[in-house]
Amino acid sequence: MTRITHMTAGALIGGLFGGYGIIIGAISGGFPDIDIKLFGEGKDWNWHLFKHRGITHTLLFAFCLTVISYFILLHFHYGKIFVLIIFLALLSHMALDSLNFQEEKPFYPIKTGICFKIIKVGTIQEYLFITLPLFLILIEIIITKYKYYI
Repeated sequence: MTRITHMTAGALIGGLFGGYGIIIGAISGGFPDIDIKLFGEGKDWNWHLFKHRGITHTLLFAFCLTVISYFILLHFHYGKIFVLIIFLALLSHMALDSLNFQEEKPFYPIKTGICFKIIKVGTIQEYLFITLPLFLILIEIIITKYKYYI
């Protein structure tokens, strides 16, 4: 899926928990795609962990990032909620990526992958059937939860 879809899903998850959760969720939802910036999407790496959908798209990465964020956010007032949002947004990223035609391998080091082949990345179907509904639900959450602040 595209970055906007992942960030919308993360923001939706964060919106369920509070205002700042939208920001935390959006950042966390798009974070696994940092591998594109770090390692490049088209580069031919010998070690598959540094390819797109490598280590940053695994449950191991989600768990490690959640533990690290727990120790960083431990002393903040809503730190534990933010950690939960981070973990759920990372999981949503893997779940959304498993809907398209590339294999998602979340169970590293097991090389078994998940690929439902439902929607191609960046197509109008992705935006109409995934991104737009997620965005509309997010708007509904913002309106109903934060109506006194708008």
